[in-house]
Amino acid sequence: MLPLVIIGYTVLRFLIVRRKAQKAKVLKVDEIPHNFDIPTMPVGMANALLKERGSIFNDKGIDKFNAFTGELLQLHNEGKIEIESLDDDYRITLKDSSIINGKFSKNEDIYSLLFYVIGDGQQFTLNQLKDAVMEAKDVSKALDNWFNEYLETVKRWYTIPVADKISDNNQNYLIMTLLILLGYVNRKDWDLKIVLIALICLATVLLFLFAYRHNTNFNAEGLKKYIRIAGFQKMLHDTSDFKNSQLGDLILWKDILPYAAGFGLAPKVLKRLHQDFSDAEFVSTFGPNNSFYYDDQDGEDFYGQVHSTFSDASNRASNGSSSSGGFGSSGGFGGDSGDGAF
Repeated sequence: MLPLVIIGYTVLRFLIVRRKAQKAKVLKVDEIPHNFDIPTMPVGMANALLKERGSIFNDKGIDKFNAFTGELLQLHNEGKIEIESLDDDYRITLKDSSIINGKFSKNEDIYSLLFYVIGDGQQFTLNQLKDAVMEAKDVSKALDNWFNEYLETVKRWYTIPVADKISDNNQNYLIMTLLILLGYVNRKDWDLKIVLIALICLATVLLFLFAYRHNTNFNAEGLKKYIRIAGFQKMLHDTSDFKNSQLGDLILWKDILPYAAGFGLAPKVLKRLHQDFSDAEFVSTFGPNNSFYYDDQDGEDFYGQVHSTFSDASNRASNGSSSSGGFGSSGGFGGDSGDGAF
């Protein structure tokens, strides 16, 4: 009876997922169409949405350090912070305190930590942040919770809870099934029937797990947005293949670069843009104090410096080289209510 229960429960779990979740297959890279519409959701949310099913590019995993760098640029574009290029540093000034999440303490919220703890209450510099990675656990945990809250929001808005739960438990269920079957096979009085039943159980479990991986637990809205964001990521990834006429106006790239940074594609995109736009055009479009969009300092651009600083903090924290601390979130999250023209 136990093998029959295992097979029956496996089939039931799969039918629940098929009934509750979208039946559309997870699209491969070549099946995702290019999307030229600028997303309206925060960069962190876009990365969290991709992480729910994984990046469509095997070599471009979702990176919270890139995501936070992109969000800094996005907040600058929205006038909520101001990023200025200095001679050998970058200064970030708080312009809108609404980005501070009031439900966390100063050490628990990433923006409170940056502006009030590391900075002077109004601004901080990248060099100050680099020095602060000695208190790495505070910085690392604050960034973790910032991204985790986006992940939780994606699960709450764009996935089907019962399918999500089954997905999370599938690996544990497979291990449990294998242990039970192993117990049957190890019996001294086993015969060919037991071996065949065990193999049937194992094949059933593996078949349904494989089938599930080619489906998505997004709800209808989540699947729609995933395809949009994945298509936008693919467009940025393929910019080197574009004709000059497809690049559009440079002013549009000011709103696109935060997402390019969030996907870890900013250096590649900038290299392509520099092939078709002059330095004078960059300065006139972005402004003389906004060279962090397109210029290097000491051989490393703004994106790389921010990424390496937070990555260093994370590495220090994981090695236990700093004091403990809280972690927080960036505040509210906006939905992707539409698309901007590109």
